[in-house]
Amino acid sequence: AFDSEGAALVEEFYSMLTCEKPVLLASQNLMSDLVIAQQKPMIAAVCQLHEDKTMLDGMKFNKQSVDIANEALGTKIGASVFIPAFGVSGFDYVGTFYGETSDMAKLMDSVRDRTLPAKFAAAGMEPVADCVNDLHTSHLMINRPQ
Repeated sequence: AFDSEGAALVEEFYSMLTCEKPVLLASQNLMSDLVIAQQKPMIAAVCQLHEDKTMLDGMKFNKQSVDIANEALGTKIGASVFIPAFGVSGFDYVGTFYGETSDMAKLMDSVRDRTLPAKFAAAGMEPVADCVNDLHTSHLMINRPQ
């Protein structure tokens, strides 16, 4: 059925990939509440899944991580996952974590002083991917009404 009915979809995907725009990503909110703020820091973790793990494992792990962080720290941090679809190689997904500045400062402090990783271990969590994130570099998302 896809061979006969999916050609238009494949053509549409190809039309999105050009030399000027060779990348297509998908995004998945991890069922966290939207963080409404004029400005909010965002940390990105570039991840490569372990051999026996799937994207579903990665999304579940990130969701559980942000839930534990919010409960332990009394914060309202949100999380999303960006998944490469076409034109990107070298990583499996990018996990993003974002929130108000004070909440993100609590998150970064708890990672730095190792209290949050201890909470993950107590919950029986084991990483499903090798991730690179630089807590010295965060990105600022700014809400600009139209």
